[in-house]
Amino acid sequence: MSEKNTSIIDKLNLIKNLILLGKSDDNLTEREIDIITQIAKHHQLTYKDIDYIVSNTDKIPFSIPSTFTERLAALYDLVVLMVSDFDIHENEVNFCIDLAKKYEFNPQIIEELIEDVLSFIVDGKECDEVMDYLIKYAHPKPNLN
Repeated sequence: MSEKNTSIIDKLNLIKNLILLGKSDDNLTEREIDIITQIAKHHQLTYKDIDYIVSNTDKIPFSIPSTFTERLAALYDLVVLMVSDFDIHENEVNFCIDLAKKYEFNPQIIEELIEDVLSFIVDGKECDEVMDYLIKYAHPKPNLN
């Protein structure tokens, strides 16, 4: 996500969604915490910010990233977190499907994204390569871009 275009609310919301996703299978692992922390650092969020998010998830208003690329990047981060333990739970899939709908993507992409992201992780591909590939699955409404 572009740091210039991503608002602080969008950044907090992304981390909140990652935390909620990690907890959705009742097992937030150390690996998931590490991934969430890395993503937060990438967005210039501090440990203090993460602690705030954890303690105040209900106070952070839901937001939808403003650009197509930011929405796709957020969905990518969520799917990466979901597959990180190679134990994909129905609650996690449903959480991602719900967000995909809110981000105005075709919700049917989630299963395909899971397979694609897993294969990209195994193949060691970079995020930019994955994003270019995933764009073909997205179906945003025309007035959003």
